[in-house]
Amino acid sequence: MEIYHDSHEDALRYIHKSDHSRKSYYEVISKKIWGDKSNYDLCLDCKLGNETIIDIICNYVKSLNNYRSLSKNEKTSFLLKIYYIMSFTYERLI
Repeated sequence: MEIYHDSHEDALRYIHKSDHSRKSYYEVISKKIWGDKSNYDLCLDCKLGNETIIDIICNYVKSLNNYRSLSKNEKTSFLLKIYYIMSFTYERLI
């Protein structure tokens, strides 16, 4: 908020608008429902902290014996899920 000189209300409005845009994009691209837990391989609570979350994600990816054998589309889908998790965490930390 300080960087952009936004009020708290303006910041919340921007976050909601950004979340809505991300939801719309996700649903169009994936043909799945945003927020449906069955769409995710891994969900983490941001209360765990950045370092713990990073460790968990790295260990999870390393544990996937078949990760290297995934098709390009499957790898992209998997990495997008991680991106969404991390971007959601980031937004909640600012």
